[in-house]
Amino acid sequence: MGPAFKATLDLLQWPAFCEHVADFASTSVGKRLCRQLEVPLDQAASERLLAETRAVITLELDYSSTLDFGGINTGDAEGAIRRADKGGMVSGPQLRGLVTLINGADKLRKQIQTVARQMGAGGRDSPLRPLLAAVAGLSPPAALVRDIGFAIGEDGEVQEAASAQVRTTRARVRALTARAASVLKSFPGEVSERGGRMCVAVAPGTKIAGGVMLGTTVGGGMAFIEPPQVGNGAWLGGSGAAAVGLRLIAGTHLYEGAGGRSRVGF
Repeated sequence: MGPAFKATLDLLQWPAFCEHVADFASTSVGKRLCRQLEVPLDQAASERLLAETRAVITLELDYSSTLDFGGINTGDAEGAIRRADKGGMVSGPQLRGLVTLINGADKLRKQIQTVARQMGAGGRDSPLRPLLAAVAGLSPPAALVRDIGFAIGEDGEVQEAASAQVRTTRARVRALTARAASVLKSFPGEVSERGGRMCVAVAPGTKIAGGVMLGTTVGGGMAFIEPPQVGNGAWLGGSGAAAVGLRLIAGTHLYEGAGGRSRVGF
């Protein structure tokens, strides 16, 4: 990109133009990509983009069909793809975001193809041809969507149905939590939790021999103490979901529990 090209972009106020276009994007990733728009360096690329733009205008104005990107969580989906590409751990919410992306893309594909069929605009010379070509290769991995839906709840939490190890781990955590709560009931105050550690909430100044002060409420009206009999309660607190990791490695769901690994392929 030479100085003349850069000067032309400055004259056109290209960054301001991109920011204006981003206001019309429906998703967070779409907005970011609009802000990063670059002018094509060859005529063929420019003509292709112009053809796609004309196709969308035709779809919306002539055929009264607006593309709907609602419900697609592009932020979590993008995070899932990047982590999986590096063999990293993918969180439950990211997997759910990936499902919204897959389902959203499939919905857009069906919408474009349905309009083209109904309007008799599926031919080679159709004004919708650029859009039809763009979605022709979309093939949603139904097995992946099914497996994620089976293993991950809508709130992003790992379901006990994900694997036998998850069920076993959750059951063990519940048993240990109940045991810790039983021990804590022998101390003054109320059984509570602070930062993932089970403890007792007591009045300020209450002493528990060997106890660990975990903090106080705002204003100091209540203190949280972990008795030594409970020990390090970090692994007892919460729902037990922290005991379960999720990975996407070599095209396989890999659920990691305390006792090893179990695979749910797709």
